[in-house]
Amino acid sequence: MRRRLGMVMVSILLTAVLGACGKSGGSDSGGSARASSTVSGKGASSGNTVELKLLSYFSEGETQYDILKKFVDDYHQQNPNVTIKLESAPPADLDQKILQSATAKQVADIIILNYISVDPLHGALVPLTDYVNGDFLSQFYDANVKAGTATDGKVYGVQIAGANDLALFYNKKLLSDAGINPPTTWAELASSAKVLSKDGRYGLAVSATNTVEALWQFEPFFWSNGADFSNVASPEGVEALDFLAQLVKDGAMSKEVVNWAQGQEVDQFVAGNAAMMVNGPWNFKALNDAGIEYGVVTIPVPKAGMKPVVAVGGEVFSLGNTGDEGRTKEAAKFLEYLADSDRYIDLVHGFGYLPSLKAKSDEFKGQFPEYTPFLDQMAYAKPMYDEKGYLKLDKIMQVAIQSALTGQATPKDALDKAAKEIANIQ
Repeated sequence: MRRRLGMVMVSILLTAVLGACGKSGGSDSGGSARASSTVSGKGASSGNTVELKLLSYFSEGETQYDILKKFVDDYHQQNPNVTIKLESAPPADLDQKILQSATAKQVADIIILNYISVDPLHGALVPLTDYVNGDFLSQFYDANVKAGTATDGKVYGVQIAGANDLALFYNKKLLSDAGINPPTTWAELASSAKVLSKDGRYGLAVSATNTVEALWQFEPFFWSNGADFSNVASPEGVEALDFLAQLVKDGAMSKEVVNWAQGQEVDQFVAGNAAMMVNGPWNFKALNDAGIEYGVVTIPVPKAGMKPVVAVGGEVFSLGNTGDEGRTKEAAKFLEYLADSDRYIDLVHGFGYLPSLKAKSDEFKGQFPEYTPFLDQMAYAKPMYDEKGYLKLDKIMQVAIQSALTGQATPKDALDKAAKEIANIQ
């Protein structure tokens, strides 16, 4: 399954981030299992020979690695004085490798990392605005820039290769047989899910496990209703959690959602045990291979006319704090090259993402119309976190979500408790 913030990948990374250097590293095994390959790259304007290192958790043979290699190869053909060496570290080891290499003053020039790691690792990075052209960041959707912004307000990365988000998948035959149109509001979603729940089938499936998937899937309901992390127990926040909890009470959503990872959601959908599910575009191939006749719409909103606010997933491209201004400037030129390439759509599709460049949206929709609902939400999307302490907040919210969906606490009590704990995050 392709790497994505949604979400097995992130569960591994969050464990890694929490497990090393207090709040900011991967496992303590470092990058011992890393692989490296020197490939040709195109790019610098200076005449001096330059060798840059690009570090990520993509390994040789993976689609993302292979597409990067092609772009690096093209870059070298246009700039033969620049060579880019691709290095990889296991997902659970990447953060720790970055920290260790930064301490040893051997950090990579270009780093592709999960954006949740940007804030705890920003000391190993440099602000992009110090090295890229002034209008470079304005090309991207706000969420793709905010994903790389640390709590000091500086931008240390941007989602150049795109991002992903969540939308509502539905079984066309089941909805058609029931005379139901794809829901666009919470009221329509609730009523449709109730009607579709029968004969061992549930109307809606979500993932509410005790992993980062729980908050990732709750955020579209939470944010679309006007709630935010400054007060998770606001009336808007409580209403959002109550909406999902009521679906479980009404039998329109299985109690087992607290145990279903996103992949298991797909299994339930393919088996016909769920008529609708909240999930991401990385599932297209699996659903197509299964022969399911499905459709996708944007996440239903609380009331007609409101906008769906979803969380983006994916990686940011950052510049390492190497201390070598010349190399950092050359590395920045490669990032600009990626965004300016006439094969940008190939980069995005190779990563399995949605374009982060606003100007490429229509072209992408034309080539891949199935992504349209996901892309239509990008203008209103946000990164999963928007304040310091998100990793701790995520754990607190997992407990609140699960407590409410299992009936162990009312949504209000669950979020009141969460709000008090969040207020104490240092």
